[in-house]
Amino acid sequence: MRWTDHAQLWGGVLLVLTGAAMLAWPSGRHVDWALAVPAMTLGLATEWAVVLRVRRRQRL
Repeated sequence: MRWTDHAQLWGGVLLVLTGAAMLAWPSGRHVDWALAVPAMTLGLATEWAVVLRVRRRQRL
């Protein structure tokens, strides 16, 4: 994996953990859900994109 793949993968992990933390410790506002769900979705999509790109690169 290239360093850019590592950076993107860890960025996705941080987004997922941030979203999970917002859901685990809610402040009682709707903002938590409005930010947590997109953060987790974006983080998982980022990780999946890295996995697919690395697999494609290995096949070539």
